[in-house]
Amino acid sequence: MTTTHDRPAPVTAIRSLIDLHLGIWSTPGLAARTGMIAETYREDVVLVKPHLTSTGRDRLNDAIEGLQVQVSNMTFAVSSPVQTAQDTVTYAWNLGPPDGTPVATGRDVLVVRDGLIAAATVSIDE
Repeated sequence: MTTTHDRPAPVTAIRSLIDLHLGIWSTPGLAARTGMIAETYREDVVLVKPHLTSTGRDRLNDAIEGLQVQVSNMTFAVSSPVQTAQDTVTYAWNLGPPDGTPVATGRDVLVVRDGLIAAATVSIDE
């Protein structure tokens, strides 16, 4: 059996990708996000959230739009160290008004391939 190991992306590249990801989730408006999504996610990106699994950039944008309707004027921010293992990245996040108390917290697990997010699993703390 042969095992191959792809070289993981540098930490700075991973952090930039996370910042883009959270920035997209914090951006209102389908059209405003479309170009950013194409530069950040694979065409066949898989999103797994409580009560929702979707595939593709358009469905991802729809899911973000559904959230934005509920939490407009709020932003996501990383709230823990970023951990990586080969192509998998995880970190905790906060959602809240800029410079305010978070209204929600959770964790993302991202799978990164060829510099783009291939899958995002979102857990929300209760």
